[in-house]
Amino acid sequence: MIKNVQLKPFDIKNSCELPTYVYGNGVEKYTLFATVPGNYKITLAKLTIGTLVSKETVLSHAMFESYTDHGEKMSAAKIRISGCEREFMAVKNVMLKVGIEVESIAPCHFCELLNALGAYYQAGNPEIIEYAVMSQRCH
Repeated sequence: MIKNVQLKPFDIKNSCELPTYVYGNGVEKYTLFATVPGNYKITLAKLTIGTLVSKETVLSHAMFESYTDHGEKMSAAKIRISGCEREFMAVKNVMLKVGIEVESIAPCHFCELLNALGAYYQAGNPEIIEYAVMSQRCH
């Protein structure tokens, strides 16, 4: 599912936050963790997604933060999209903005994209014992 990962460098000068009004409507947060030798947990990616209605248009906002397979912050981006399959398209496009290419696939829940990223990292780094996606709904 993941075609290639070429993470773009993180620029600390460009803050990457979703607009505060998106948080007012509730957001969902997802974190992709990996377990490495010594039972240490590292963060591989974080995804925050929220939906907002603006002038009768439903918009999905997504923020994606990617980390190296050593847990160092590598890249961050945000995007907003309207239309069909907007949540899936927002996540797929924001991942592309940070340098993660996804194969041409039918729309799916974005947890599947995060799990595919975990599998991609695990295939390239034998120190990753396992990976998991944790989710949280924030109101």
